[in-house]
Amino acid sequence: MTEEMAKLKQELRRTLSEQERNDVQVKRDELQSELDMRNAQISDLQQQILGFENDKEKEKEVRSDRWTRLSSMVEAKLAVQHLFDLATEALANVGHKSQELREAHGQITDLRKNNGELRDAKLNLRKTYDEQIIKMEREHEDKTLFLLRQINNKDAGESNDV
Repeated sequence: MTEEMAKLKQELRRTLSEQERNDVQVKRDELQSELDMRNAQISDLQQQILGFENDKEKEKEVRSDRWTRLSSMVEAKLAVQHLFDLATEALANVGHKSQELREAHGQITDLRKNNGELRDAKLNLRKTYDEQIIKMEREHEDKTLFLLRQINNKDAGESNDV
């Protein structure tokens, strides 16, 4: 872009017609505005990079500052003891949660087993019930048939007596 700007300036210095000068001037203005815009973008990017670098440095300072504040072995021992206590507590919580999880899995297994047993018992009861219904229906049919035969026999006997 800079080279194009230099060429356009040289063309303006030459003796050109008024129309050519206007065209060259328009091109020069367009290039200048584009160059200004690009410079502004570059400047913004540089500011962002500097901002990110400053943020990283601050984070490093904060992280390292925790340990640089310890000025004696007693403070360091206390900090390590505190970290050890936190780690122990976290491990105890993990153990407790895993035990609860195992118990829950055991309960689920028991419930599934119990559910299966209840389903089987229900099917057996249903089968027994259906068998009893069929047996009672047969007995009823037999009794009805017996009574109908007796009625037929009486009617046949009365017809023979008459």
